[in-house]
Amino acid sequence: MSKRHRDEKPLRNPKEVRRLEQRALRHRVDQTLHESNDVEGVIFDEIRTERRGAKTGMTDRVRHWKLKSWKRRSAVQAQRNATLAAIIHAD
Repeated sequence: MSKRHRDEKPLRNPKEVRRLEQRALRHRVDQTLHESNDVEGVIFDEIRTERRGAKTGMTDRVRHWKLKSWKRRSAVQAQRNATLAAIIHAD
């Protein structure tokens, strides 16, 4: 029974497979560039240019300068700087 299951390899999840494929591709590209004398003339057909799940625009990004807490932060800094300036000039 144990010998029958010994040869079976566990299935990998797609994220791990993609990571291993990309690492192998980077290794092949580096080796090709290292072995090539004419780096400008090397053409790679296998390079994947699109990024999975790439976001376009600023749809999900929080704009911190538009938040009230950010404006309060600026006001507190300005007040603290004014207080320090008054203490320094009073001496």
